[in-house]
Amino acid sequence: MRFRSYLFIPFLVVSVFSSCPSSNTWKTKCYVFQTEKMEFSKAETVCIKKGGHLASIPDFFVNNVIGQAGKFAFQSVTDFWIGASKKTSWEWTDGSNFPNFTDWARGEPSRNGTEQNCAFMSYFNWDWKTENCSNLKPFVCGIPIQSFKTSRIRSARNR
Repeated sequence: MRFRSYLFIPFLVVSVFSSCPSSNTWKTKCYVFQTEKMEFSKAETVCIKKGGHLASIPDFFVNNVIGQAGKFAFQSVTDFWIGASKKTSWEWTDGSNFPNFTDWARGEPSRNGTEQNCAFMSYFNWDWKTENCSNLKPFVCGIPIQSFKTSRIRSARNR
């Protein structure tokens, strides 16, 4: 039996309206939860346009922050894309170091088919599973806080 401990920190995820509007922040990143369902690559494109990437998860704490915030953001039972995908090996879309931390569900990453090359976070227990990248899911972007500040300055100048 696998023991999972959950770190319940209500509203430790802080909303910082001046630099990260309507988003959840932790350390140097804003986590923006998108409810529109998209394929993995389209979701990554949306995150890039916002100044980030699909969320990478460097440690247990961030995994729990994203999992808890996802339950509030999506308000329904659903799984959502995170930024892990496999070409020859698993990697984060933002290029950060993948093997530092993983939280795969039992039996994952799936070896059942070559089509399951993208990872999602399970809504129920926040572990990761693999699925076909063309399936539609909501997603979470991880955007450096500095990107929000820079884009707000550009927007103000263009008005």
